[in-house]
Amino acid sequence: RDGGVADSHGDYSKVGFDCSGLMVYSFAAVGIQLEKYSGYQYTSGTQVPVGDAQRGDMLFWGAGGSSHVALYLGDGTMLEAPQSGDVVKVSPVRWDGIEPMAVRMIE
Repeated sequence: RDGGVADSHGDYSKVGFDCSGLMVYSFAAVGIQLEKYSGYQYTSGTQVPVGDAQRGDMLFWGAGGSSHVALYLGDGTMLEAPQSGDVVKVSPVRWDGIEPMAVRMIE
């Protein structure tokens, strides 16, 4: 227990990913180290207009990417850890509330 969001959901003993942790894990597989917080991830690479996002770019929600992050897979889909208690899944991109910039870590 660390007093974080997982504690408030009773998830402190569960194993899995939150959205920013999924990005840390995904990019570590190709040798890129990311900060754990999605707001820091939003400023970690090259920002591109979300309409120009390519496969492998990160998509963000909330001011400065503070609420959620997902990995764009192309064709209007994304890989995400949606919320506490849910599973990692491929979902349609939710354009409502998306930040105007995506982040490209791999050129």
